This record gives sequence, C-alpha cells and structure tokens, in this order.
Amino acid sequence: WLLDRLPDSDAPLDSAVLVDAAVTQGLEAEAFQAVLDDPATTSAIAADCREAARTGLTFVPALTVHGRKVPAWNQPDILDVLVEAALRDPRPGAHRIRPVDVLGTAVGPVDAPVHVVLHGDLTDSDTTLADRLIQEHFARRTDVRYEFRSLLRSGACPPDTPVWSTGEACRAHRALHAAHLQGGLVAYWRMHAVLLGNREPLVPSRLAELGRSARLDPAALLAALDDPDVTAALVRDAGDAEELGLEQGPAVSINGRLLVEWRSRERLGRALDEAAQQAGRPPPARHGGGLDASGPAGHAHSHHGRSRTER
Repeated sequence: WLLDRLPDSDAPLDSAVLVDAAVTQGLEAEAFQAVLDDPATTSAIAADCREAARTGLTFVPALTVHGRKVPAWNQPDILDVLVEAALRDPRPGAHRIRPVDVLGTAVGPVDAPVHVVLHGDLTDSDTTLADRLIQEHFARRTDVRYEFRSLLRSGACPPDTPVWSTGEACRAHRALHAAHLQGGLVAYWRMHAVLLGNREPLVPSRLAELGRSARLDPAALLAALDDPDVTAALVRDAGDAEELGLEQGPAVSINGRLLVEWRSRERLGRALDEAAQQAGRPPPARHGGGLDASGPAGHAHSHHGRSRTER
C-alpha cells in the first residue's frame, strides 16, 4: 500500500520518488531499488494484465466482488448488496455473470456443458472470422451450445430512431432479430448467415433480397424492423455488453469467461476442451452438422423456443 504515501502531485513517478516514499515507510533504499529492478516484479505486473484481459476488463477503475464484475461500483449501497450476496453464498465465482440464452437464439444441446457466446457486429469482417472459427468446432462437436449477441459501437443503434435513419450495423442487427420474430430459430440463423456474407448497402431492396435468401417474407421482414421486440432485443444485448465491460468486438466467451485470443483454431479448440473437462464431461463425440445458410443443421431440435407465429 505504498502508493497511498506517494506525493500528491503531477510529477513523474521515477525511481527516486518511489524509493524516497519507501524509506519514509521504514524500508531500506537499496533493497527496495533492487526489487523495483527485479524481472519478477515486471512478471507480476504482466500477470495482472493477463488476468484483466481474461476477465474482460477494458477500462479502469474496475471492481469485482467474489468474482463478479461490478458495473456501477460508484452507486449508493451497491457494494453492500453484493457483499451480502457473497456472504450468503460464499462459493468462489457463485455470483459471476453467467451465460444465459435469454432471447432464445442459441443452438446446440440445451444441456451442453460448453456455452460459447460471440459478441459482435454482423457488418464487421473480424466478427465473420470469429463466427467461422466457432462454427468449425461447433460442426464437429455435440457438447457445445452457441449463441450470438449484438455488440455495436456506442450510439450506433438508438432505440427511438427509425431504422432507415440509422447506419448499416443497426439495420443488420434489426433484420436479424426481425427474422427471429418472423420465423423462429431457423430463420434467425439463416438471416445470420446471409448478413455475414453481405457486402452491399442495406437499403430496403437489399434487405428484402436477403430476406428471400433466408426464405422469409420480405414485406413482413421489413415491417418488423421497427418492432418493439426487436428494439428490446438490441437493448438487452447492449446492456449485457456494458455489464461485461465490452467496448468493441468481436469478443468470444466460453462459459462466461472471455478469451484473450480466439483467432487461433487450435487455441479455441483447447479452450472448448478445457471447459468440457471442467464440467466433468468425457471427450466430445464428433458429427457433421453445423450452421449454414439453410439454418442450424441437426441442432434446432434441441431448442425449445418458438417464433411469434408459433406462440
């Protein structure tokens, strides 16, 4: 806690200032300087940075209580509430934010031990890459449940703004959730596929064309873009991203933990295997299913959600 004793000024914190502060606390100057210069000190700092990256901390200050990030730590009484909850259930990580398929758009076995969430922007090439890598593994495993959530830049999709007054990303994600309203899970993933592959401006005629490619009624799809349920889905995803501290995507999480590096097919595979092992499951069976433009092959049957028309 030496930092509490440092001079309250804008002067650079060079070695001399740090050593002087240490001496005032009864530490020996040369020994303290040796620790400052020790590579182990640098390694400890690097370890802290890696842990922050693994837990999705992208700005400071950040505060956790018993493994759960506190998104609004400066609000009155929030710490008391979370500490009391941790005392009621002292298991490590019991109060972490856990992955939940709130919108009913995940595919894969409902009881799968591995829940993969991709937070991304359908108009972004990196999101397309992340989705492809995840689906390569998804197609060969039976122990994975996959969910996509919108992660758009701040202010990209204002809830009260008409869809044709927003940008490409907002239109794409509105179309995705409108497809879900119209045709349920299979329609959602068909639209997901065609939107990821789209490289043309999302004007009404283009969205109608993409709707037909996803086997949807184009007029009904366009009419649903401003539906309150579509807006609610986007607001929910935005709140989820804010709570996790995600400022830009794509971001990939497995069982609620963000991956630092998802671009390697091999590393992603190892992370999936480790998550399954931690859940006490045997090595996964392989199959030839997966997701494509025709929908989630071999997985839609495991989802119990229904479209609006089915309800």
